[in-house]
Amino acid sequence: MSVGKQIVKVADLARLDLTEKETERFGAEFDKILAYFSELQEMKMEGEILLPYPCPRAPDDPSSCDIDIEGLSRHLKEGYFLIPPWLA
Repeated sequence: MSVGKQIVKVADLARLDLTEKETERFGAEFDKILAYFSELQEMKMEGEILLPYPCPRAPDDPSSCDIDIEGLSRHLKEGYFLIPPWLA
């Protein structure tokens, strides 16, 4: 299925009434989006990095909130938040 037909199909599903000019414009934008996803697929998605910002620790009682402190703590290392390298 060509990109133009895909755009028309998606527009129909979304109940959008696109003009021919808008269809062409969205075609170029979809090409950029697909190229970006291709780049993401080639990225390393494992490992860990440390954010350069310390995680603030407050002496207050966390039992008064709905935050899962133990679940959050597994994302900390040496006082820093661990995030996947592809998010940095």
